[in-house]
Amino acid sequence: MRDLEDAGIFVPHVGVNFAQADLEHPHLVNRILWALDQFDLHPNRISIEVLENVVVQDAASPVRHSVNSLAKLGCHVDLDDFGTAQNPFDSLRQLDINRMKIDRSFNYDIDQDPKKQDMLAALVLLAEGLNLDTIAEGIETDAELRVVQKLGCGHGQGYGIGRPMPLEQLQKWASQYHNRITRKIGIKGAKSQEIPEST
Repeated sequence: MRDLEDAGIFVPHVGVNFAQADLEHPHLVNRILWALDQFDLHPNRISIEVLENVVVQDAASPVRHSVNSLAKLGCHVDLDDFGTAQNPFDSLRQLDINRMKIDRSFNYDIDQDPKKQDMLAALVLLAEGLNLDTIAEGIETDAELRVVQKLGCGHGQGYGIGRPMPLEQLQKWASQYHNRITRKIGIKGAKSQEIPEST
């Protein structure tokens, strides 16, 4: 993030996936705090992505302690693959979640499936009622992206927006993406390049 910013490319958030073993590590919070301090980054620039299946019932568990400590620090917490666990609402109740990442199964071919559109609209409404942001995972086509945007989903993620790439390719991609977006919405004279937080 710091290298990109030094090159004039602003990255609002970076989502970091954590496995259960990571979240159970007793020094995780201090290590993240140290890295943020070292590179002069605010904690709200990091989104901790937690899979529903790593959430446990025990209030004293190391996982819940780590996630809630990072949230108190100011990091965002994303509940990944929402809608795939047996009881996804337990995750919303137990953790200080900022954003629901709506699983790809809800978004695949959503432009051709009215029932999926109804389901996504209901999930977005649920998120709004809980004061949560949303991100639609697995967007592969412009048509899917248009529908999830129309239904009020806050962000999109997937190959239709950007594929995984090495850091050295990211600056060129960001510049091209910025130019494409500014042409679509008619922004003139934009000074900084901003990568959407969902990529």
